[in-house]
Amino acid sequence: MRQTIIALCLFATCLWMAGDAPAQDWPCYGGPNHNGAIDDAAVAPDPKAMAALWKAPMLGRGFSGLAVVDGKVFFLDRRGTGDAGQDVLRVLELATGKALREYSHLAPGDTDEDKTGLRARTGPVSVPTVTATHVYFAGAKGVLYCIDRRTHRLAWKRDLRVSLNWKVYSLSRLLIDDLVVVSGTLEEGGDMGKAFRAADGDP
Repeated sequence: MRQTIIALCLFATCLWMAGDAPAQDWPCYGGPNHNGAIDDAAVAPDPKAMAALWKAPMLGRGFSGLAVVDGKVFFLDRRGTGDAGQDVLRVLELATGKALREYSHLAPGDTDEDKTGLRARTGPVSVPTVTATHVYFAGAKGVLYCIDRRTHRLAWKRDLRVSLNWKVYSLSRLLIDDLVVVSGTLEEGGDMGKAFRAADGDP
């Protein structure tokens, strides 16, 4: 399965800000205020006049939403199958779509697309949460990652499937103060929430 991710003018020119103020970042699911809105922004008068600024091919499977911070686009995919499966965080330049860097981590195991019939279960569907210093995200196999934006290396990770016995973990991470809050569905049924310390991943 091959898809294309398109960065439309939505993040660049179809939104105009009041005065000459710079556009707000979109650092997580729901945006900066978790309400799906950007302050003091409006859609261009004629949406039909909008055109794609650039296109970048998906290199794996996934339906991740985008986070946009500091002129960079962050999103997820999954590459390989079975024991060769990997969770991948990609970073592109917002203005041009140029690939800046990526982080990949081995996350073996088959996805359950055949069992559920849901194509969305073949790869990550959540939105990364990006701060000034770190990126928090979860892959399709339930591993929660924290990446250091300065070194581009793994700061910590937690396997939610193993440690919490979760089977569904598609929701985006929510950062509250110094905690990373996640939720999922248990193998035996029912839902559960869990908070990890953002600095080191301690539960």
